[in-house]
Amino acid sequence: MGTTRLWGHAHLQPQHFPGMQPNGESSILSYDGSMYMKVVMPSVMHTEAEDVSLRFMSQRAFGLLMAATSRESADTLRLELDSGRVKLTVNLVTLGLAGISHAVFKDGTHPFKGPEPAAHLANSPMPQHPARLQTVTWVVHLSKGPEVLYAGQKLNDNDWHSVRVVRRGKNFTLTVDNDMAEGQMAGDHTRLEFNNVETGILTERRFVSSAPSSFIGHLQGLKFNGMQYIDMCKNGDIDFCELNARFGMRFIIADPVTFKTKGSYLGLATLQAYTTMHLFFQFKTTSPDGFIVFNSGDGNDFIAVELVKGFIHYVFNLGNGPSLLKGNSDNPLNDNQWHNVVITRDLANTHTLKVDSKSVTQNVDGAKNLDLKGDLFIGGLGPNMYQNLPKLVVSREGFQGCLASMDLNGRLPDLINDALFRSGQIERGCEGPSTTCQEDSCANMGVCIQQWENFTCDCSMTSYTGTNCNDQRVVIPMTTGDFPSVITVGGLSFSGL
Repeated sequence: MGTTRLWGHAHLQPQHFPGMQPNGESSILSYDGSMYMKVVMPSVMHTEAEDVSLRFMSQRAFGLLMAATSRESADTLRLELDSGRVKLTVNLVTLGLAGISHAVFKDGTHPFKGPEPAAHLANSPMPQHPARLQTVTWVVHLSKGPEVLYAGQKLNDNDWHSVRVVRRGKNFTLTVDNDMAEGQMAGDHTRLEFNNVETGILTERRFVSSAPSSFIGHLQGLKFNGMQYIDMCKNGDIDFCELNARFGMRFIIADPVTFKTKGSYLGLATLQAYTTMHLFFQFKTTSPDGFIVFNSGDGNDFIAVELVKGFIHYVFNLGNGPSLLKGNSDNPLNDNQWHNVVITRDLANTHTLKVDSKSVTQNVDGAKNLDLKGDLFIGGLGPNMYQNLPKLVVSREGFQGCLASMDLNGRLPDLINDALFRSGQIERGCEGPSTTCQEDSCANMGVCIQQWENFTCDCSMTSYTGTNCNDQRVVIPMTTGDFPSVITVGGLSFSGL
């Protein structure tokens, strides 16, 4: 059976492509981990050449960027973030029938129904009446397994990066910014079969043993053999686009959860971070202190992330004694605004703590493996655990506020549904304080201090007192012997000698 060769798809590259913005820039899609775009082909596609390009921005080290997938085979061309690098997977395992025109019963009927005999070969038993068959030639085209390339590093830096894949038969290249990797297919088969072009979430998982993480970030300029699918979907130029990702450059808060009290916490399965680690989360609070993450391990191994006086502390021990990295933010972070935290550890045992746009790094000699055991605590600890914490860990109470976008080495847990246990008041969503500081919250130059459930007024630098600094302080000097005494009226206690 012949194969149509679509080298470069030159006929699919018009001078002005539908969907392009008037200024020539393509649309941006924002993904929060539950969002995707899926272009469904009107019929199965077969190509021996692909040219794919896109731009992405993310703070996550893992996530699906783009995948061409098949409903009937394990064929794929997939781009994903993997430990902060771009990973390209090319798998060509198309099943097919050769000489199918001769595979007929002697009475003239066909043993297979439908337009895609390859699908029936993969999923159907042998014909029930082999004696009635004339000649059938079965051909199975198999590559030597998926070919994988990597390019780029530390790409989860919340900056734009450009990716391009070019394949011509057996040869293919992956270019990320200025870093290029080359590869070659080991088998004889060079045809890619696909039904879909997917972004954000891999929905075709039938032939995938381990699906990539969902993508959280932004995509722009996806171009597959001349077809600019994001722009086409936006403008309605195609009828076969499934889309729930959001257009525009949006601030992404994924799966927020509120810890309403400092005694609230939950437990997840053990953090898997033996050789390397990529953690990400967002938080929002008005409290200067509180435990955020803790997992103990074998021996003295542990990891802890806490908020101390408004600054992030990352404390860990891989067997060499405890170490501490302090975030170097310009101001305390208990300002009721969202903040991003990225914590990484590479194979060279370099630890990096990045809070918003500012990073600190520490190289640690000695043991390089983090052997964690037991539950991963989020938001706080059990009441009897604080007295046995390792050195350098300061917190003695839990976190009060919102956590979101939790990424644990590529695992994106649902903090509510995936919790092994929960204690206290934990709710989905993040409404924040119901009563917030306003310009007139505190009178007479009192300072409004935002707390999670409400606010308080600091009247210490005024001549007023009371809940909102409305009660005037009256000072009456008195003399008792040689020593003056003071009576304060308006909320303060009397004092004197």
